[in-house]
Amino acid sequence: MRSLVAIALACAAAAVVAHSDAATATGLRGAVTRGPTMPVCRVDDPCEEPAARVTIVFAQNGAEVARTKTTERGTYRVQLAAGVYSVRVAPPSRLGRTITPAHVRVLAGRMRTVRFSIDTGIR
Repeated sequence: MRSLVAIALACAAAAVVAHSDAATATGLRGAVTRGPTMPVCRVDDPCEEPAARVTIVFAQNGAEVARTKTTERGTYRVQLAAGVYSVRVAPPSRLGRTITPAHVRVLAGRMRTVRFSIDTGIR
């Protein structure tokens, strides 16, 4: 019986630690899209799409701090310390190179949601 109680307490403690780590994570999450995807955009036809498998680089004072790769659906998540970061797409990228926003602020103790957009250059 004591071993069952000990196991239950250990599981509860692990759950609290995991929850507190997730609750205090600092960084960014969101989605990355690319567009325009065609020279002439139509009202009923989306002109952007998820930027799948793109590497996004975060830097401070010109030095790379972190990078993350988007999923097939264009979503990303990266842990970063609080501060201001410049953002770029890692070459080679056939999807485009200009990313907006080019700078982003990470707030302490928060996972901030930021949507990025990559300009394909199609006009």
